[in-house]
Amino acid sequence: MRDVLFVCSDNCCRSIMAEALLNHLGKGKYNAFSAGCKPATSIQPETLEILKRNYIPWGKPRSKSWNEYAARPFNLVISLCKDISEESWPIFPGKPQRILWDIPRPGVDTESKSDTTFERVFQHIKEKIEKLMRGQY
Repeated sequence: MRDVLFVCSDNCCRSIMAEALLNHLGKGKYNAFSAGCKPATSIQPETLEILKRNYIPWGKPRSKSWNEYAARPFNLVISLCKDISEESWPIFPGKPQRILWDIPRPGVDTESKSDTTFERVFQHIKEKIEKLMRGQY
């Protein structure tokens, strides 16, 4: 099983989607987690709505700091936004491979915060995860 941590700035949308998608699509081959460098106080409701609409179970997501995982070894740490790629990351044990997937934040890096925008972000993340599962980062 490969352990993967998805990180983004606030851990309230993209990384939550990525964690849920990889845990669902990876069917036991991956153990996915998510965190942020500056966690939000709550998950964006549109995030959970998109997961629900696409029949992706999400468990009990909460926005959390990547410091919660500082002592945990990972195979991969995937940043979903370039604005944190230069920040001081925790030093994760085992020296995981780091990958950047620069995916826009709905309503911040995109033209709107509509359902369509969230769906596009969801589909973009899903495509990336499908490639990851085929060994294409």
